[in-house]
Amino acid sequence: MHVYLVARHMDLTDAIRSYVEQHLIDPIRNHTGLNITRLETQLFPEGDKANQFGCHVLVEIKGHAPINVRELQDTEYAAIDVAKDRVIRSLVDTRDKMLTERRHPKKYSFARLGRALGWVRRNRVREA
Repeated sequence: MHVYLVARHMDLTDAIRSYVEQHLIDPIRNHTGLNITRLETQLFPEGDKANQFGCHVLVEIKGHAPINVRELQDTEYAAIDVAKDRVIRSLVDTRDKMLTERRHPKKYSFARLGRALGWVRRNRVREA
């Protein structure tokens, strides 16, 4: 997994870097069994007087659509925490969708099972 951490128009201090590593990157890395190819995190100030801070997270998963989250909060730490929660929720949804499709393939559809058990007639012939 390639990890990119960028601070736009602000300084990336060691405290913020370690907070992002501990509270965002490690939970994403350890949470799911998905094949995450790239994790990109951008931190930036928002507004005229930089009274809000943003966190943009892009997670690319092999074989699935990328997860793209952008959060604005009053502090950098709050933006990182809220973005982490949204990314983890999206990763869980993606993993559950993948497992559901794997466990219930189309060959076991309700229509096919119904025909096999005799609940649904295959060819309906009208009697005149």
